[in-house]
Amino acid sequence: MSYRLEDGESVRDGLRRCSREQLDAAIQELTEAVKADPVEAIHEARKALKKQRSLLRLARATLDPDERRQEATGFRDVARSLSGSRDADVMIEGLDDLAQRFVGTVPERTLTAARTRLLARRDEQRDQAASSGSAGAVA
Repeated sequence: MSYRLEDGESVRDGLRRCSREQLDAAIQELTEAVKADPVEAIHEARKALKKQRSLLRLARATLDPDERRQEATGFRDVARSLSGSRDADVMIEGLDDLAQRFVGTVPERTLTAARTRLLARRDEQRDQAASSGSAGAVA
């Protein structure tokens, strides 16, 4: 979703509409899309929350500074609470990239052992997220 004002829409109303769109997108990802692909849904929800925080910065002049900081901190903390499984997937992707780059340099069994541990950690994170219902709670 891009930030665009509609014809005849005030800046204030446009920012509020864009804000609602970002929050609705995050909620949709965490309540519906999370069932099909939890990793992608959490990634998309975190992106929507990041865009929401950018809207707060964009509207900085129109908001009470303390309220804006409180809102931005709240959205940041919510996004961070969802980061565990996403971070675990990124670690695996990073290791795979390194393995391709340094093929023959690092013993294969070392990379396999590291990947096995990272996969176990990722699975723990996914299980924890699924059993705790954290995505639903955040939504």
